[in-house]
Amino acid sequence: MLRINLFFEKFSDKEILQKVKDHEVIRLKGMLQFKSKNGWTKPYQAIIDTGAHTSVIPISIWENANHEKFGEYKMFGLSKNSVCSIPAEIGKVTCIIIDEEGNQSEELKITSLLANTDKVPLILGFKDVLQKFKLVSDYEKNTAFLEK
Repeated sequence: MLRINLFFEKFSDKEILQKVKDHEVIRLKGMLQFKSKNGWTKPYQAIIDTGAHTSVIPISIWENANHEKFGEYKMFGLSKNSVCSIPAEIGKVTCIIIDEEGNQSEELKITSLLANTDKVPLILGFKDVLQKFKLVSDYEKNTAFLEK
C-alpha cells in the first residue's frame, strides 16, 4: 500500500485577528513535481483542496513543465462576476506527489487549469488526483496522508 504524507500549514490573517481573537488559518498541503524536458522540476507545495473540481497551476510552474492545452477557460472563485475571472487554459500536465520520506505516487497525467498568471496558488483538486486516492486528515493528531 502506498502512503504519501501531507502536512498542515498554519498562519495568521491580521484582518481576521483584529475581529476574532486566536484565529488561525489552516491549510492542508502536499508536494508536487512536474515532468519537464529536463526531467522533473523542483518540488512545489500545493494546497490540497477538496472543494476544487480541477487542479490549478500558476504560469511559472506549468510553462516549464511538459503540458498540452485544450482550450481557453475563465476561472472563478467565490464570485461568478466576469470582472473577477482569471484567464486560463484547460490542459494536462504530468506530475508526481511526493513527501519528505521519499514516498511518491506513480506518474499522474492530470487535467488542470493552467492559469495565465502567478497570482493564483498551486491547487491539487479532485479531477484525476483526489478521486484516485483515499485522503486521511486528522488535524488534532497532526496526521494527513494520501493512500492508494
